[in-house]
Formats: sequence, C-alpha cells, structure tokens
Amino acid sequence: MSGRPIDVISQIRPGARCHFDRHYAFCSLGGFEQPGMLYVITSNDDRKVRPSGGEGVGRCVWGGYRACPL
Repeated sequence: MSGRPIDVISQIRPGARCHFDRHYAFCSLGGFEQPGMLYVITSNDDRKVRPSGGEGVGRCVWGGYRACPL
C-alpha cells in the first residue's frame, strides 16, 4: 500500500477532481452521470505502486471492505 488517501464520492459531477494529487477535473461523465453512481478517488501516483503478491495481471494494488450486500 502506498499510504496515499482513497475515498468514495457519492456526488460526482462534471468539474469534480479526478485524483487527490492532480488538478485534473471531469469535463463530462458521459453514461456514468446518473443517480447512485459512486466514484473511487485515488492518487494518480498510485499507478506506480507494485501489486501485492508479485507482478502480473490479476494482482490487487488496493482493496476494501463493504458494509452492505452488493
């Protein structure tokens, strides 16, 4: 784990930031702009973190827990 913040945003809209560590913002959300849509905001630099358990496809970089059934 990188130690950088990860959060879930429930009110994502055009103009919202894409990452904690960049000033990029959404111009449009396309088909994702609908009620109930959640966005997981991370740091763009997390792309440099090696997956746990070794290299390769299918490895997790970060995980989470859910508080209710999906």
